[in-house]
Order: sequence, then C-alpha cells, then structure tokens
Amino acid sequence: MNDKRFLLIMICCFVSLQCWSQFGVKAKYNNNSYSAWEEAGIAVDHSNIEVGLDYWFKLKNHRIEFMPEVYYGLSTETTYPIAIGRELFLKQSYVGLQMNTHIYIMDLESDCNCPTFSKDGPSIKKGFFINIAPGAVFNMYDRNSGVTNVPNFSTQNINLRVALGVGYDIGINDLLTVTPFVNYLLSTGNNAEFFTPENQEITSSWTSFQGGVRVGFRPDYNNGLGGR
Repeated sequence: MNDKRFLLIMICCFVSLQCWSQFGVKAKYNNNSYSAWEEAGIAVDHSNIEVGLDYWFKLKNHRIEFMPEVYYGLSTETTYPIAIGRELFLKQSYVGLQMNTHIYIMDLESDCNCPTFSKDGPSIKKGFFINIAPGAVFNMYDRNSGVTNVPNFSTQNINLRVALGVGYDIGINDLLTVTPFVNYLLSTGNNAEFFTPENQEITSSWTSFQGGVRVGFRPDYNNGLGGR
C-alpha cells in the first residue's frame, strides 16, 4: 500500500464528519519491546511514531465514551545487524483500527451529551478516564539488504492489539479539548523472517509503552447541534 495514498484516504474519511460531529487528531510515540526477537539476537528499533484520526460518541446516561480510530505507524531507515557482519535496512509501516473506550470513573453517572470542555465542576473529576482499546493492525515490511547474497524482501501480516491506559481531558473552550494520555500496548505475534539472511521465521509478541496527545474538535457547536 502506498503510504501517501493511505494518509489521503484517512483525511478524506474524517473530513466528511467534521461539519456535524466531534472528531480528534492524535500524535503518539511508542517505546517498543519484542521479547523473542531480542532473545534471538535480532536488533530491533525500539521506538516509532503513530498518527491517528477518531470519531466520538457516548452512552446517553453515563460517562462512557467511544472513539473508533484509524491510525498509521512508521519506522524507517532502521539498521539490523546480521550474523554475516552486514546490515539490513528495513522500513516498517502499519495501518490499524481500534475502538477506544473512555470510562470516566470519577464522573460515571453524568448524563451530559457533550465532551469535557463544556462541563461544570472539578476538572479532575470531569477529565480523568481509563482507556481500553482493542483493535487490529496490518503490518507492512520492506527489507533492502544492499548486498547481493542477501536478497531484498517484503512481507505483510495482521495481528491483534489492545491498549490499556489513562488520560486527562483539558478543556480549552466549547470547540476544542486537548487530551494527554499514556497506554500500555500488547500485540499478538509478529513474524521476523525478514530479519535474517535465510528468511528464518521467528515469531514474537510486541509490547509497548505509548505516550501521546489528542486534539479534539466539536464543530457541531457552531451549527447549534451540540448539547450540554
């Protein structure tokens, strides 16, 4: 999949929502760990970035809010030493879908049909939430060895991923909220046959500590559609 094409699709899908609903833009940084690959002596890039777009809706009478999200991750120009004393150059990109579920445990009984920035009361009570986000990821890898005896290689796979974390809504005004968050990510096995000269398959789970920020917009308030 062409990376630029995917980003264009993401933008087009969500621009159509902004005139009547709340949507959000996310930037994330992941600090990753691949246990089985590391035990096998495979050097792995331990960090990467993600960007995401989401759409907001909630339960009517409780502060449980849902934000289905599409996101894109990228890690490029990473070197991977191999046993023959040379390096592999790998580009990893992935597309994911996840259902973020924000549970406002300190304000669960609120029935306000609006995001945190329009609420009255203590900000910690209104803004703090627990996040649970199951989803799936489609991974794309391209290997360029730069040597004739180690061929170039491309592969794809799909794995499941769940995020568990906390966040805090900071209300700016009726139209804008900023939400810093941290998550712990756990993903099912990825194959690493592209790391070795023999294309040996080594499967590893993936865990990550993720930090990020969401900027949420509520343009429906301009149209008189928002509720308080």
